[in-house]
Amino acid sequence: VQAGCGSVILVGPADWAPRRRYLRTAIALALYLWSSLGQPQGDVYAAVTGLDSARLDRPERWRTLGQWARASCAGVLFRAVPRIAATVLRRTTVRAIVDALIGTAPPSTRGGPERVRLLAGAAHAM
Repeated sequence: VQAGCGSVILVGPADWAPRRRYLRTAIALALYLWSSLGQPQGDVYAAVTGLDSARLDRPERWRTLGQWARASCAGVLFRAVPRIAATVLRRTTVRAIVDALIGTAPPSTRGGPERVRLLAGAAHAM
């Protein structure tokens, strides 16, 4: 992926999400852990970043996860996933995004573990 202003070129992995500091696959994993497995936000933070959730001001509320959920529902992060009108973000709403990502996974991943299909779908849904 290249993004630039003419004199500066920034190169990164294909599933890098500009201005998000994370790969789209990592964002999808975070949404999955929270919405599908019901993990607390602090645990999701630790799983995705590899850092201790004690670093958060409020481990029960990771703001970035909410921002990703809103951006996903708005169709900003995963363009191949339909927009979802959400006035209030709930795990079930975000689960619909996760299901859509799993649905965009290549046919070769069918029958495989749900996480594999999710990550393949997230990489494909850019």
